[in-house]
Amino acid sequence: MYQALSGADRVGAVAVETRYGKWVYEVLWLQMGTDHQGRAVRDDFSARAKLTFTLLLVALALAHAVAVPLGSLAAWRRGSWLDRLVTGTVLLTHAASPAVLATLAFQLGAPLSAPLGWAVVVLALVLLAEPTCHQRSQLAAVLVADHVRAAAARGAGPLRIAVVHGLRNAMLPVVTRAALELPLAVTACFVLERAFSIPGLGEATLEAVARH
Repeated sequence: MYQALSGADRVGAVAVETRYGKWVYEVLWLQMGTDHQGRAVRDDFSARAKLTFTLLLVALALAHAVAVPLGSLAAWRRGSWLDRLVTGTVLLTHAASPAVLATLAFQLGAPLSAPLGWAVVVLALVLLAEPTCHQRSQLAAVLVADHVRAAAARGAGPLRIAVVHGLRNAMLPVVTRAALELPLAVTACFVLERAFSIPGLGEATLEAVARH
């Protein structure tokens, strides 16, 4: 039976009585029903989420593990050919789309038997530019600070200056910015899941769109 509502009753009915409101309520309680093949959506969602978040977190960790030494090297040799080589290489991987990098990986012989590992490597390459350039700029600013110059005047060696005085102060801003890379990482992750046939949330999203 249809009944016209107004005011607070209408607002409440939109939240709990409409089909969309009931769907949101069931999703919040993880009552997702079954898919077109009769499988429990909650179980399938959990399995896919584990794959997607594993890919995201491992790739982010790998990207930052490589970016910190690369950015530090570029900052220590700032203005040299090595600085330009590091900066240009990471910006090239950032400019290339994840689909292009995945295609190159297949051409280089990426085996289909280890798709998750290759997807982690490609996603790390996509995410490498921002932390590398940020690490370079942070460390370059620290290396010309007064306390670093004072340490050099007292006889501190180049390695001690770079690691103890420079890297320790420059790493914190780089690590804290990792969360800002998540939107780019999620988008690239969806593309790479499709390219490497990884049954994660990205593939499920594309399949849901195709099936309306």
